[in-house]
Amino acid sequence: MPGGKRLQAGLIARVHLKYDDNKAAVDHTEEWEAIFFPLSKRFDPKSAINVDYDDRDLASRPPDRAIYLLAKAELDKASYFKEAKGVLKDHLVRSRSISILRNPALDLYSRVGESRNDFERRCFQAAEDKADAEMAKLKDKHESSINRIKSQLNNADRRVRELNTDTRQRQQEELLHGAGDLLSGLLGGRRRSLSLGGAASRRSMTIRTQERLRSAEEKKEEKERELEELEDKLAEEISQISDRWKVAADQIEEIKIPLEKADVDVEEMSVLWIPVG
Repeated sequence: MPGGKRLQAGLIARVHLKYDDNKAAVDHTEEWEAIFFPLSKRFDPKSAINVDYDDRDLASRPPDRAIYLLAKAELDKASYFKEAKGVLKDHLVRSRSISILRNPALDLYSRVGESRNDFERRCFQAAEDKADAEMAKLKDKHESSINRIKSQLNNADRRVRELNTDTRQRQQEELLHGAGDLLSGLLGGRRRSLSLGGAASRRSMTIRTQERLRSAEEKKEEKERELEELEDKLAEEISQISDRWKVAADQIEEIKIPLEKADVDVEEMSVLWIPVG
């Protein structure tokens, strides 16, 4: 009761808490302050009332004609404060921790105070970097094969176009130099046998050129199939890499970093007289 002259004893404490975890790269310190009131014979840490105080908030002089109520706690004994500090340390070690986020697939941990959205963005970026690294290895693995097949396909395509042109030219030449010479000459009897050799030769060369064209077209089709199969395989591997790292980016869980007794430092514990009436 502000302004009251009846004063009852309580304790006020300031404690430094250090949360550390080497694997998570956490080294975080907090200041914890509390008033313990009312006091029982044995110190009870659960009576803590969390406050955020400054030494300037505390009056050093009591009110006029103050009446000090007899405390149940043995505040005149150093052993009481020693025990109270130990009990408070144990209580804080058991009851306090901080939470951070972890992505085990990426071996990433959030920073203390980092929002989930920010951590998710970091995980996505890290997963994307991992995927890019695998894609680069995949490119190195298949690049020479793809380039070789593309080169063979280009050569096969060029050969088909050349033979197409050659076949058309020979067919035109055969027509221009006497379409039907063989049949009409043989059946009509107008030409001697040896003179029919030129027409037969032209016809035979046209047939051989057509056969080479068919062979070249088959080779081109074979290379097209090889390229398609390789590209299908590459697409499947790319999808697997992408899907795997997308899943990895989403594997986020919350973990707690506890206190150790050595990380709890009771900097100050002193008697505070509180007006009660």
